[in-house]
Amino acid sequence: MAVHSPVWAYFSVSETDNSLAICKSCSTEVPRGGKKSKCFNTTNLISHLKLHHQELWKDYEAAAGAKSKANTNKRKGTELVAIDEAFEKQQKFDRKDPRAKALDEKNHALHCLWRSAFTVVEDMGFRLLMQHLEPRYQIPSRRCFSDSCLPVLYDHIANYIHTLLG
Repeated sequence: MAVHSPVWAYFSVSETDNSLAICKSCSTEVPRGGKKSKCFNTTNLISHLKLHHQELWKDYEAAAGAKSKANTNKRKGTELVAIDEAFEKQQKFDRKDPRAKALDEKNHALHCLWRSAFTVVEDMGFRLLMQHLEPRYQIPSRRCFSDSCLPVLYDHIANYIHTLLG
């Protein structure tokens, strides 16, 4: 998405040389700041308005100020958050929290499907991934996984198989 300066309301690009802009008020050719498109800018155009068309320049200033203010308000990540909400987002989930339990279940299923060693939960890459996905989640230790989580998963699967055979 290209961002256009409000100055373009007063100029158009020359059809014969795209390094020049044509003033809509006086038809003067104004350089755009270079011969290559990556060098183009609007500084000369704004200066032309300021020097030769004071009323148009004032209109441009008002439009540019309004656009700048609107862009500042739309900028990502600038939403205000209440202090208690910000602190809450930093707190780790309690082990009994339903969100933590759901993540535990997915974590355990992942390791069973991968047939990975319990030590994977201590791997830096895995920890970084989980921290990125949900910073409030506390990854269970390998001891927790082997002593409590795996037996629960075993019972769950055993009960499911019994109902299928049942």
